[in-house]
Amino acid sequence: MVIFVLTIFAADRVPFIERFTNIGCGYCPPCGTMIDSLTGVHGDAISVVEVHVDWTISSDPYYVAAAADCEERWTHYSITGVLAVAFDGKKLANWSTTPGEITSRLSVAAPIDIGVVSTDTSVIVTVDVETAVTGSNNRLFVSVVQDSNYLPSAPNGEVWANNVLRILYPSSTGEVIDLSAVGSQVFEYVTGWDASWDPLRTSIVAWVQDMSAPTTGYTVINSAHGSLPMPEYFFAYTPDETQTVVWSDTVVVLEGGVLTNLGTYSDTYIIKLIKSIPAGWSASYCAGSSCFPDSGSVDLEPDSSINIEIDFFTSGAGIGTVYLIISSLETGANDTIMYKTVQSPTVLLVDDDEGSAYESYYTSSLDALGEIAMTFDRSASTLAAADLTSFEIVIWFTSADWSDLVSSGDMTAISAYLDGGGKLFMSSQDLGYYCDDLGYDTWYGSYFRATYLTDDSGLRNLGGSIGTPFEGLSLSLFTGDAADFTPYTSTITPIGGAVGVFQYGLSTDVAGLLFDGTYRLVYFAFPFEAINGATVRDTVMSRTLDFLRNGMGIEESIKLPTKPLIVNASPNPFNSAVSVEFEIASDSDVRLTVYDLAGRMVATVIDGPLVSGEQRAIWDGRSDSGDELSSGIYLMRLEAGDKKTTRKVLLAK
Repeated sequence: MVIFVLTIFAADRVPFIERFTNIGCGYCPPCGTMIDSLTGVHGDAISVVEVHVDWTISSDPYYVAAAADCEERWTHYSITGVLAVAFDGKKLANWSTTPGEITSRLSVAAPIDIGVVSTDTSVIVTVDVETAVTGSNNRLFVSVVQDSNYLPSAPNGEVWANNVLRILYPSSTGEVIDLSAVGSQVFEYVTGWDASWDPLRTSIVAWVQDMSAPTTGYTVINSAHGSLPMPEYFFAYTPDETQTVVWSDTVVVLEGGVLTNLGTYSDTYIIKLIKSIPAGWSASYCAGSSCFPDSGSVDLEPDSSINIEIDFFTSGAGIGTVYLIISSLETGANDTIMYKTVQSPTVLLVDDDEGSAYESYYTSSLDALGEIAMTFDRSASTLAAADLTSFEIVIWFTSADWSDLVSSGDMTAISAYLDGGGKLFMSSQDLGYYCDDLGYDTWYGSYFRATYLTDDSGLRNLGGSIGTPFEGLSLSLFTGDAADFTPYTSTITPIGGAVGVFQYGLSTDVAGLLFDGTYRLVYFAFPFEAINGATVRDTVMSRTLDFLRNGMGIEESIKLPTKPLIVNASPNPFNSAVSVEFEIASDSDVRLTVYDLAGRMVATVIDGPLVSGEQRAIWDGRSDSGDELSSGIYLMRLEAGDKKTTRKVLLAK
């Protein structure tokens, strides 16, 4: 017998909220959003039961499923219209005062403690009376409530319902309990759990209420809640950690995943891989000695385990994720979903500062932006063109070095990389000087699209050029937390289709450029590490990478959101539909679109004006043409006014 126990400590009050609603109530969704938010904030410190009435729509399925119990609850409060909220047994004049009521009541001691225990056949409730309570009609109620109920046809648009009342024990009217003496009382109710009650989204709420007291005052003495027992065939999967590949073209074996049968009977588990991996990669898994490219089965006796290994075969840079969907063959339940991720660097950082430690300025910004980078020490060895082409982006910096900036091998590698359509960010205060001094000016002009002018402008303040990704930025060099080597801020002239992106002070002297053609290039004739301020450096790095990935025509990369407007996406992973909750600061034209990992827009969920505040939208996993999309990771992109953000969701069929 599996037992789950929740005990409320002495004198702790757990406020009790009853929300009365109907799927036809157009005024009700904001209240539901508020209460869902309160449960997210307070967690186990509050209890919630959602009661559905039979008006305006008498066929409300949540009411129909528990009609007698629902009617008993709204009749007690003489509720004749929705929306309505009762808090600790007091019918509120305005539901919006609920947050303040919670704050007020949490500080009030409760005279009784309630403990909830559930087994595979019953619910056991223990009521400990710490301080005697008068009254002849105090009653104990025990309810089963269920979260994440989905009704896509709900007329009021509130398609997700949480804390929905499913049944009351021992009956709609509860059980009379005598609280006049200090001590403990135990109540047991035989249940016979409904097989449709998923234990991972279903819970028990128990409360004691003075049913003879007026509903204008607090009449709930205390409440508590606990979990349903897990099914006989419940299992656990313990994952290992995400791993990062040091170099590409590697076979990675992720060890340490363990699947365990926690039940009392033998079971067969179906394990399926959902892969979201770059082109050229592959993945499979092994359960013990048996290996599968996509799906397979595992037989386990009670209390037995088996090791799971996931093999990634990487080719080039990228991030690969596989989701393990494990289900019990006996019950058909999908009770756990875990994932594994392998990261192969997408950015190569060429550390060409002759043994100094200025690479930290670059790695700090890359880490802050969530980039996967590998650092190569140029002073230890040289790079071939093939080394560069293994990466999406190459960042090369030279800091204070001026004597050995680029060898003939470096020039060959850089030339081949750019000729092949590479993406290079070069930060060097002396590259132009060095190439001019050694007669490499033709190569310099051909690939860095610049004519070298002066070695040191003597200027330390820069401004971003209008019409470029750096417009509006002001940089201060060699101050604050910037690098401490001798500055030589060079001046250059863009040629061959390049565009100046930074200028020194109020002058027209160009300090940096970009080129968007057969390859993409950002070239600074000053050191990136000379920029004062980590936040400013992060912004410069973000805009540089955005340009290298997307060119001049993209305002913002989907990969790097700037505002967390999407509050929640649930359930995630999802099978039939996902609910996206978000908030907009002012009335705006809103666009919510869905992209696959190849960057293709596959669906438009919202495209039009919305008022400010909290909003919710549903995506059913289909494309704009109505086709069902395949399993995998998708990016939901929200645009509201000038703010944009994304959230990953997993469609698991």
